[in-house]
Amino acid sequence: MDIRPALANIELALTKAEELSELAKEASGALLAVVIGELKEILLEAKRQCLAVQQGASELEELLASRDQLFKERGMYWRVIGDKKVGGPFCSRCCEDRSELIHLDYHPGAIGHHPQSPFYECRHCGQRFEP
Repeated sequence: MDIRPALANIELALTKAEELSELAKEASGALLAVVIGELKEILLEAKRQCLAVQQGASELEELLASRDQLFKERGMYWRVIGDKKVGGPFCSRCCEDRSELIHLDYHPGAIGHHPQSPFYECRHCGQRFEP
């Protein structure tokens, strides 16, 4: 997650706050109310962006912590505790390339009149894995 938009909004909010300070000196009520409204919108957007960055950082921390509990089998990652699989399978491409744990969807095989072998598929990148 890119933090630059949040920083730009914070910089814009600081500029608006300076404007607000100048308007307060002139006591222009109507214009003051407009600038206060703009400032509130900018700050709310900056807050939303910061929360998104924080969420992304938390997910990365969780992924890094869980990597110690992952093992790769048949091209897919599984979360383990001791010798027991407790989660997964996860897409190895998304895990390695994007640092994301994406659960794979299982497709049992025969669909309608088109028989095929069962497979796992990543709904994010489309990678397929044989069970």
